[in-house]
Amino acid sequence: MEAKELVSKEVLANASLMIGETARAIDDSNAWYGELMALCSSSDYETTLSDNGWEVKEGCLVNEGDREYWDPDDEEVYDIEEGETVADIVDIAVMAECDRHESMEGLCRYLDLEPYTQDVYEHWIVSDRLAEKLKARGEVVKDFMNLTIWGRTTTGQAIAMDGVIEAIAQETA
Repeated sequence: MEAKELVSKEVLANASLMIGETARAIDDSNAWYGELMALCSSSDYETTLSDNGWEVKEGCLVNEGDREYWDPDDEEVYDIEEGETVADIVDIAVMAECDRHESMEGLCRYLDLEPYTQDVYEHWIVSDRLAEKLKARGEVVKDFMNLTIWGRTTTGQAIAMDGVIEAIAQETA
């Protein structure tokens, strides 16, 4: 599926004005305040890990400099033994694509790394199907006022040009 086609089918409406006006109208005593604030920023686990020597190789989180890998099932860091390569640990430590964000979050917690924060610039109402795929990639997606809202952390270009949308479109093809 082309990214433009994905956007036309799965991105339903711009909700930025609604979120902005709601944010101005309520304070922290309102029941929706916490949910609204959760739509305003995102934790960037991937960049945090990358800056600390970790990268995704063959579906595994690996720190080649320190010769370590993350086992998402055990939620433990293990040493890569002498003579072992990433290919040798793939069966043990490979992350399912749907668990990638959770694995990175778990490794940051394990290493006691505070993730970088990304600001959300736009809010969009999206289909539940797209919402699940966005969540799996660490995007901000929340149910708010019975709507599924995607907090977009990029702006100034067509949604179809976002890397996350292009990746989902390729996966869906």
